[in-house]
Amino acid sequence: MATYESRTYKLAKASLFAALIALTPTPSTLRAQAAAAAINKEPKEDPLSVLFKKAELNFDQKKYKDALADYVELEKQATNVEDKLKAVVIFRKATCYFLIKDWSKTEIELTNFLTKFPRGTDDFFDSDNRRGLAELTLIEVLSNQAKWDAALQRLEKIRSNTLARPEDRVNAYTLSAKIVLDRVKSAPEADKKGAYGQAIALLKQATSEGVNTPERKEAGYKLVEIYTKLGLVKDADQLKSEIDAKSSGSPADIVRSNFQRLSIGDARFASAEATVDENTQPEAYRQALSNYQGTLRRATLTRALVKAVEAKQADLDGIIKSNPKPNDETKAKIEMVRQDLDQFKKIETE
Repeated sequence: MATYESRTYKLAKASLFAALIALTPTPSTLRAQAAAAAINKEPKEDPLSVLFKKAELNFDQKKYKDALADYVELEKQATNVEDKLKAVVIFRKATCYFLIKDWSKTEIELTNFLTKFPRGTDDFFDSDNRRGLAELTLIEVLSNQAKWDAALQRLEKIRSNTLARPEDRVNAYTLSAKIVLDRVKSAPEADKKGAYGQAIALLKQATSEGVNTPERKEAGYKLVEIYTKLGLVKDADQLKSEIDAKSSGSPADIVRSNFQRLSIGDARFASAEATVDENTQPEAYRQALSNYQGTLRRATLTRALVKAVEAKQADLDGIIKSNPKPNDETKAKIEMVRQDLDQFKKIETE
């Protein structure tokens, strides 16, 4: 059975990465300077602006360590500026630490950002004050350091926040289930059993209103995987049928559906092989066969994967060609398509 990275987690990462590496829009003062330069009236820039632009240039060129050194120096010098500018510098420092995978320092900077600046970066970048992005990044960083309890506590706040966006709450349930299972990978079987029960409860909450959105469908896929692993094939089959009914028919949906169909069939077949009741064994084999029907195992999956890779590569090439100078939203879309393509290639090699 192929092992999938959670699509929610993947999409979260893709959007997060694209948002983190996006260029900072030029603030009003810099726009004024650019306008003045256009009419040959070069303004005299203050040292902080020069340093900030240098840091942003290094950041844009993915020289994250050089950019980090600039932001650290900028923080030392920019002591008498308004809070939103201090927040911008700390957020950028945290972003650099994240991109060079220094998790402990990322955690420190993001915690500092969220604690000291309730308004975040305010309107410096755009209407997004980056607090939500900082919270998501911090949860990922805590997970990367196996700080499960701290990550779950933050996710619980999102789950219980009735003012949070519905999709954010659903994603919080799904990610909570993943973390609950991740932290018991090396634990005794008794602990794993309890974790599976907790994960199922979380995912049932995420799918309590159906599987009619991408976020809820992802939670449903994860729940099918757990049901199958625990041998609850009837529950797995029923939920999978519900998800398939809402499927868009995309290559990704087809590939994932086929793999899950085979996994359920394998679970039914194993159950049939293990049974000693000659009266129930034929029915178990029949149920396994019904899952295998319509899916010619590797040959069918390989063809579907080849088509999926080709389609995603064409999508990626088309978006890049059509947007030689992409904005932040397009950059996020490009990164998400690239992540999809990488995931298909990974499945193909397996």
